[in-house]
Amino acid sequence: MDGEQPTPDGTATTVLDHVRVLRARARWVVLGVVLGLLGGVLVAVLVPPTYTAQISMYVAAQDDGDATQAYQGAQLSQARVISYVELVTRPRVTKAVIAQLGLDTTPDELAKDITASSEQDSVLLDVTVATHDPGESVRIANAVGQVFPGAVSELELPLRAGAVPPVVVRVVEPADGAEVTSPAWPVPVAFGLLAGVVAGIFLALLRNATDTSVTSAGSVRAVTGLPLLATTYTDRAGTADTFVPARDTPSSPTADAVRRLRTNLQYLDVDAPPRILAVASSAPAEGKTTLACDLAVALARGGSRVLLVEADLRRPAVAERFGLPRAVGLTDVLAGRLDLADAIQPTEPGAAVLASGPLVPNPGELLASDRMARLVAEAGERFDHVVVDTAPLLTVSDTAAVAPLVDGVLLVCRWGRTSRAELSQSVEALHSVSARGLGVVLTMAPARSAPTDAVGYGNLPAATSAPAPTVTRPAPPHPPGHQLVDHERLAHRGASAPRETGHGVGLERRNP
Repeated sequence: MDGEQPTPDGTATTVLDHVRVLRARARWVVLGVVLGLLGGVLVAVLVPPTYTAQISMYVAAQDDGDATQAYQGAQLSQARVISYVELVTRPRVTKAVIAQLGLDTTPDELAKDITASSEQDSVLLDVTVATHDPGESVRIANAVGQVFPGAVSELELPLRAGAVPPVVVRVVEPADGAEVTSPAWPVPVAFGLLAGVVAGIFLALLRNATDTSVTSAGSVRAVTGLPLLATTYTDRAGTADTFVPARDTPSSPTADAVRRLRTNLQYLDVDAPPRILAVASSAPAEGKTTLACDLAVALARGGSRVLLVEADLRRPAVAERFGLPRAVGLTDVLAGRLDLADAIQPTEPGAAVLASGPLVPNPGELLASDRMARLVAEAGERFDHVVVDTAPLLTVSDTAAVAPLVDGVLLVCRWGRTSRAELSQSVEALHSVSARGLGVVLTMAPARSAPTDAVGYGNLPAATSAPAPTVTRPAPPHPPGHQLVDHERLAHRGASAPRETGHGVGLERRNP
């Protein structure tokens, strides 16, 4: 398309793109407008008002009444007016005005307050005086009207004795008052508003040009080479620690985006779609835990048996989202105190959670152990899908131990916060351990950028009025003679107490 310009992320910049940038950076435009209006108001309030007084003088040629001489005199007067416009502000006139009024100023300073003008082919000379004192403006203007005719007479007086000046200047309208000419309220405010709009637009475009954060599919593809699988949005309802959009607001743009993610994952590899997934981010507070919970709920409501593993052993938050205790969980299984089936807690229909268990001082060693590899493999056999919530990639090395064990890793990137450099480093971290990156999910995009047409078309009923349909499948198989464990009773009995063996929690299972 004509007029397109390349951008750092490889996309094309059009007028529509600029409009989208201004919408996304609207706060900068608003900031510019507010500052501009504030500046205009301050100018109108703080700048002293200017009072203007004006006199008009008539330039006439002296003749004896002959028509020819009258015409020639009119031509002479018009020619003289042009010179008189400059003469009004010369020291010959301003010195005389200062002396007459006793002003405490200089001829040059006074000349700045006096303006003379005349229209073309006119013999009228208008003199305007502008000061911050209305009385002073009137006095100076009238003093000019008194001094200037005498100065003209002296300059125009012929050298021969008894001759009269060919031109005479008379005051037509003396100054009888002064009016406020600046600052007029509408003028500085209007200029401030205009300047604010221009400055705001400039700041918004400049911020966008210098912004290194990831905000589009083009930037995701340019940095990672991976597809953007979905974009989730901020939700005002999502302030509680137990909020899961796919479960609590199934008709929201985020829930719809998660369902789209579920579909996209099925078609990443038609012959062997990824079943065991890890969800990772570059840094904390990018929405990885929320996405992991959302994806597990969406997969379960799509008819799959899903296990959500809370493998962020430093800041676990999955169990809290579902109102489950985490006193027993992953660390107990990795330490050999429990079997996987004993530690699993059912939640949504078709979904179960393996909580983190008690926090341990050596989470990296536990996640890198052979028991973790066997746990992931066993979970893959028992469930249709396994979603693993991991720690941030660039903060700790825990995810590097888990990533090679799964079919692929979903990279979470927070809209407008995660930088291109951080996203690139995360991809390199996955490549360094031969892990597969499935794609990127942009999280917490502004709600105003959500596709409102898709949300409004066939809205789903609220979860409280009509729960989403689920497909009932057989529960995960248990070994012969196995009985479900009461996790709270097990925790009180002391099963969650880690056993120290040298460094952190021992990995050997206790024999019954």
